[in-house]
Amino acid sequence: MKARLCGLWVFQKDNNIESIAFAGNNSIINDVPCKETAIIEDTCRQLMDGNKNIRKIFDIPLRARGTDFQKSVWKETSEILYGSLSNYREVAKCAGNMVP
Repeated sequence: MKARLCGLWVFQKDNNIESIAFAGNNSIINDVPCKETAIIEDTCRQLMDGNKNIRKIFDIPLRARGTDFQKSVWKETSEILYGSLSNYREVAKCAGNMVP
């Protein structure tokens, strides 16, 4: 399922957000039914609140896809606190990729 809200295409599978794309990228939306769901609407609301600096913690139900390493990187990046800084090296190290 997808919906075009807040200038984005928001894609939902089951009860999770699967991907988000800028609305101008129409090449990825073929063959996906369009329907605004409560999860998609809440995701958009949280993203807009974050953009306005109203929200610092997000609870968007994400469906992480990728290799085990990619999933560990998603996990590590999701734990970076609002206002904190990190870099690729630190995230990769925490995710189990030993960087020289």
